[in-house]
Amino acid sequence: MYIAMLFGVIVSSVWAQDNSPRFFAMQCLAKGNYKDADSAFTVAQKTGNLSAGDLLRWQSAKAVLSDFVGAAQLCCDIAKGDNRFAQSAVSSLVQMLDEQPLQTKTQALARYRDCALSSSLCDTPDIKNKLNTLYGSLGLFSQQDSLLVRLDTKKCPSGRDFFDAARQRFMQGFMSFAVFPAAKAYAEIANDITIRSMAATMLFEVYRQKGQRDSASLWLSRASLSNEHIKTAAIVFLQSIGASNRADSLIESLRPSVTKDTLVLRALAMSGDANAAYARVSRFKQSYEALIIWKCRLAVFAHHTDDITRIMDSSALPVNPIFAKELLDYRYRLEMLSSEQGAVNDFCDIRYALFRNLPKKAAAVPIAAYTKPVRDMLCCDIAQVFLQNNDYQNALGTMRSCTPDSGSCELQYLYGSTLILQGAVQQGKAALDQLMLSSPADVFCNRARVFLAELQKKK
Repeated sequence: MYIAMLFGVIVSSVWAQDNSPRFFAMQCLAKGNYKDADSAFTVAQKTGNLSAGDLLRWQSAKAVLSDFVGAAQLCCDIAKGDNRFAQSAVSSLVQMLDEQPLQTKTQALARYRDCALSSSLCDTPDIKNKLNTLYGSLGLFSQQDSLLVRLDTKKCPSGRDFFDAARQRFMQGFMSFAVFPAAKAYAEIANDITIRSMAATMLFEVYRQKGQRDSASLWLSRASLSNEHIKTAAIVFLQSIGASNRADSLIESLRPSVTKDTLVLRALAMSGDANAAYARVSRFKQSYEALIIWKCRLAVFAHHTDDITRIMDSSALPVNPIFAKELLDYRYRLEMLSSEQGAVNDFCDIRYALFRNLPKKAAAVPIAAYTKPVRDMLCCDIAQVFLQNNDYQNALGTMRSCTPDSGSCELQYLYGSTLILQGAVQQGKAALDQLMLSSPADVFCNRARVFLAELQKKK
């Protein structure tokens, strides 16, 4: 009798399990019926009959159904129920959201954040760490910054988190997004000189690359120059703003190397005596390719343009694509300009002003009397001097004086792309579209296509 009753209980238990919402959900998952599995899991959750492993499976089903807000909610539920599975849930959520639109990511993580912080048993440092990881991994930098500001307390300061976020963005190439966290790290971490100087170094490098010279100078004075790459960048920057004494002092601190000799040579050229630099170029230790490029570069600056043809004819074209492009550009422009008296000398003066970052000196070169093709070419070179300082207004003014609508393909490309960089996106696109229609086979037409494609990616 007892055995029969026990057998009945077991059968009833097995029957109940096999006919439970959870069991039905698992069957649906096995068949790929995610919609019914989602419904069954919802019913099963109300009975408290789901383990953390079940919730992880349900989270995956939510992703298949594109219910990313629901997947984020489950990520939070998993962490509340069994913290051992929390990291797996967070990692799964990152993978699910990785290719999703910005709005989808933002909505999903807002649900996770609100759920996680609403619990009376909330472990704020742990939640902060998880949210920080999620926002950083998915590139939601503004939300990450807001989170670190919101949860910045005496017991759980955000200074180190700000520094780590800045360094990660900096190393990934998201320079502009590194500014806020780097500045916050510098301000908040008062007792760690190393981290403060590294934060200042990042800010110097960002502002240097953006052409914001005053801000770059400010952070350079606080930066660490123990890294030779950063020290070299600082020397080049100081030379470009005319702080030659500080630059020379840093050069002296470098160990003997090709880099040091190159910087000494650069200092000579930046001083304004191109002839002295050209006369001494062969005395410096250089790689073969660097020696060729510096000989040609200084020959232009010193107006020894006849030497360029001789140097190039007797030398192999550099393997370095940047060096090769510069040499070919010199040869092409000198051949194009040689037909008009004075044009080559004016080209040399403009290129020297570009090297020394002297826009007013470049703009003072008279080009109005030249024929349209020559004038367009020199006009582009003058505009480049302004563009390297992000001075879009004067660059556009220079190009407008050469009537870009009827100008060379190079001038049309430079004009259209500069309009876009200044913020006149529709006008700039129209200029580039006109270039692509009128000269589809030209190299600058291809550059316009690439420029517009990159612009589209950033949206």
